[in-house]
Amino acid sequence: MLKGQDIALAAIQKDDQELLYQWLNDPDLMRWLTPYRPIDPASFANWFNNIGRDGTILFGIRYLPENKLIGTLHFTTINNVHRTGEIALKIGNTEYRGKGYGHAALTLAVQFAWDDLNLQRVALTVYHDNEPAIQAYKAAGFELEGRMRRAVHVKGAWKDLLVMSILRPEAR
Repeated sequence: MLKGQDIALAAIQKDDQELLYQWLNDPDLMRWLTPYRPIDPASFANWFNNIGRDGTILFGIRYLPENKLIGTLHFTTINNVHRTGEIALKIGNTEYRGKGYGHAALTLAVQFAWDDLNLQRVALTVYHDNEPAIQAYKAAGFELEGRMRRAVHVKGAWKDLLVMSILRPEAR
């Protein structure tokens, strides 16, 4: 478990299964991350039972005072040759959004990327109009690298994807 002041990044537990299923089937939440597609219970169970077996790392973001799951942080596309990876973050519980917990989770994740995964670059993509997420990423040290124009179609509209990354400090 990686602990910050108010949140921790921890392994997903069996007890988290129902909440994760709800989040994945919440169109309003998922549309901020990816084009929405509902997931059936059997497909979800298969995904849940195979977490981490594909080389990705999925952390639960837990609010420490209550040990409550409030979101997830997923390391994907880890390349050990080039020492790069991508992350995806979601605060699934709406009452915990906009309070700095995403920024805190990113800070812990970046330190994990440097210290434990030995990465030299971490990237992410974000919708061009998701200003709260963009600001959280910038506050955590991510910089804008580029824009993929009309890259996704969400609720009948095209959205650009912004590519952001953070590089390992040279002194490390």
